[in-house]
Amino acid sequence: MSHLLEDSSGDPSYVEDFLLTHRIFIDSPLIVCSQLLEWYAY
Repeated sequence: MSHLLEDSSGDPSYVEDFLLTHRIFIDSPLIVCSQLLEWYAY
């Protein structure tokens, strides 16, 4: 998750692509949501 949020170089649509396709390789959207909330809490 940190790579997703910290890496600003490369493909500008990477975050959007990840959010559109995360269900393929992550079991639950709650995992993504909780990690995003943890990231922005700091």
